[in-house]
Amino acid sequence: MKQRGSRSAAAISATLVALSLVSCSPFLGGKDAATGKGTISISVPRVSSALLSLLDLPKTTTILMPAIASASSSSRAFLVADKAHFDLFAEGNTTTPLQSWDIDNMQSMGAGAGGPGYTGSQAVPANQSLVLKAYLYNSVTDPLNPEVSGSSAAFSVSTLGTTNVAITCLPVSPVHLTYGETSAYCSLETSYVIGNGTLTVGSDLWFDFTPTNSKISIELTPQSGSTSSPLAILFNAEGTVVGQFQIGTGFSIPVTSNLKYYLCVVDIGTGLASARQFTVTAKYRNLIGFTPTTVSYQGLSPTNTLSYNAGATVGTNARAGSVALAHRTD
Repeated sequence: MKQRGSRSAAAISATLVALSLVSCSPFLGGKDAATGKGTISISVPRVSSALLSLLDLPKTTTILMPAIASASSSSRAFLVADKAHFDLFAEGNTTTPLQSWDIDNMQSMGAGAGGPGYTGSQAVPANQSLVLKAYLYNSVTDPLNPEVSGSSAAFSVSTLGTTNVAITCLPVSPVHLTYGETSAYCSLETSYVIGNGTLTVGSDLWFDFTPTNSKISIELTPQSGSTSSPLAILFNAEGTVVGQFQIGTGFSIPVTSNLKYYLCVVDIGTGLASARQFTVTAKYRNLIGFTPTTVSYQGLSPTNTLSYNAGATVGTNARAGSVALAHRTD
């Protein structure tokens, strides 16, 4: 099953997205007494710090959009945002917005990812209970539909100072992943490309699942002969990063059972999408991390008998002393 875009399940805040779901905060406001209006300042990062960490890139990395994005484009759970849409509502009426506005020029702000990507302001009614909804786009995934969205808690702008409003954005249309089962083969239309001090944005794939265990792992398995190199970030429902995964990641991470989690997958492989097929599995795994363990055996030769727990691995030419062992119990 080939899936493309956030609507079919791409990217990755959390976070960013997400998706990764990344926060669109802070929003700060102060009242203009002459007009009855307040002003909110909006800061939207171009890229999630979780993505830079996953790719082992510095915050000074320049973020580039491929040509297809600029041609078609008019935290806490998100990875990349090149445009955004905001709707402002009166509390209790989230069907008819008081105001709506777009930020379309984020992709031209190509400087380092460590900066905010977009910082601007918007006049809003003062002394009124308001709710702000945010929609963030990765145009490589889908130029027409938001990848992640979220709503603020009710807030108001008054003469008393500033108001901080945080929005946790979650994926709009994640693909459901049945816990304990392997997904169908999927691929991402566009890979992320790491250059010399640059990162060219690709498409993202979002999943959601609900674990029934408190220790899990994510398995990313390329199809035989595939050129894919998938990486993944796991977010909880608050948009917080709880784990990062790549091919061959074997350790488990602690989660809260029976709560929903969001997984954003990106690909840094090469070649056509049809040659970059892979599967995703979220499953129970109780793999205890490496801990110091003393092992000993008789004689001077490491070929003599050595006793250790079942499931542990001892390196070649190991000698008596303190070593690190991992014990897999799944």
